[in-house]
Amino acid sequence: MNVSFVKLVAFSTCISLLSGCFGVTDVAGIINDSTTPSVSIAAPTPSSGDSSSSFIFNITITGADEINLSSSDITVNSTGLSCNSPVVTNGTSSTPSVSISNCTGDGTLSITVNAAIASHSSGKSSPATSESAVATITNSVCPSGYIPVPGNANYGTSDFCVMKYEAKLQYDSDGDSDFSNAVIVDDGNFDDSKDYGTDYDTASERAKYKAISDSGGRPWVNIHRGENGASTGKGALEACQNLNLQMGVSNRYDLISNDEWQTIARNIESQNSGANNNWGVDSYGDTIINRGHSGYNPTQTCDASQEYLATDCYNSGADSSYENKRTHHLSNGEVIWDLAGNAWEWTKDNNTNNYGSSEYFAHLTDSTHSSSYSLSGGTTTTSRTAKSQFGPAGSYAIPYIFNSYHGGLGKLFTGNTGPVLRGGNYVTTAAEAGIFATHLGIAFNKYSTAGFRCVYR
Repeated sequence: MNVSFVKLVAFSTCISLLSGCFGVTDVAGIINDSTTPSVSIAAPTPSSGDSSSSFIFNITITGADEINLSSSDITVNSTGLSCNSPVVTNGTSSTPSVSISNCTGDGTLSITVNAAIASHSSGKSSPATSESAVATITNSVCPSGYIPVPGNANYGTSDFCVMKYEAKLQYDSDGDSDFSNAVIVDDGNFDDSKDYGTDYDTASERAKYKAISDSGGRPWVNIHRGENGASTGKGALEACQNLNLQMGVSNRYDLISNDEWQTIARNIESQNSGANNNWGVDSYGDTIINRGHSGYNPTQTCDASQEYLATDCYNSGADSSYENKRTHHLSNGEVIWDLAGNAWEWTKDNNTNNYGSSEYFAHLTDSTHSSSYSLSGGTTTTSRTAKSQFGPAGSYAIPYIFNSYHGGLGKLFTGNTGPVLRGGNYVTTAAEAGIFATHLGIAFNKYSTAGFRCVYR
């Protein structure tokens, strides 16, 4: 008999009986010593954030005798982002983690773990993982065409975004909601050929309209303020709020409120030196805030192609008098167009009180107009005097001279009941337009000289 054969049979028998003929207890390790380590990546924490967030990817490794995970073993998958290099913690343990921070831009972030970061004594090593779940990173504060505005606690506003330009009408004739065939209506509906108030009630017609912030085209006019506490016809309010549906967000877009207008105007007022200075010398030699396109020259609203205007909207600044300048700077360096002049702008707020006589804001004080009232429908309902509710923070010793622009601050037109309009328009006499200009005496209607501006909160 072949002795070697007998020994092999005996050895095989011991193994098959799962006994300890040779002191063997790890039978599986002898007959199938081929374990492949596995690596899994948990969803990132947090799942969304911005440049201040640190995104943690927890990793679990099983079936390994040896682990060595380093940052060079991590592949970062990102779109639209720039991030710091990944940092690995506990890289030789079965539960390491990867952190990625300081991601700028907007986009998504995920990771993949490369192959061979873990091995088994059988010689098998871990394969590369599939891509992890993604984290969504957003750093852009504002939508395209909007600028950030620092909040003002006096008006109950946190930081928000506002249209850089007065709202323009983008019209998509096929009404399929994708706006692939859309054009900006060049005259801003000055001819009143598009009735948003009527079309709003039919979904297929409403889908043709979109309020956008763009330098092209004249402001969207001949549109009602909108129904905010009164049946006054669908209009600017609904056009802004409909952006929530059109842009796929919830309760972010809205018509600007009076408190938000004041937040912007007082920020502009406070910039009186340096690169963001909004104060200059007018043609009379007075120091003023520029009051934009007003005084009925040119005799229409204009697009935002020219910062200074003369005889028409396309004259490249033949008249460069400081008072006619159409842009203002905010404290953060952002530039806003036509907050003064061009078209009156609807706000969300309603007024039901008479603050007193109409007056230029350069001369209006808490003494001349001492009554305090509140507005409704806007950001807050705080009772304030006319100066606090609509006017500048400062007091200006400006002579009451007939031939002057009264500081470029604008005028308060008082009234008893109606919407709150701001800024003045191209028809407004030069002294009456300005960033604080306010009209409280106009009826709920639509006008060829009144447009609007949306905010994003």
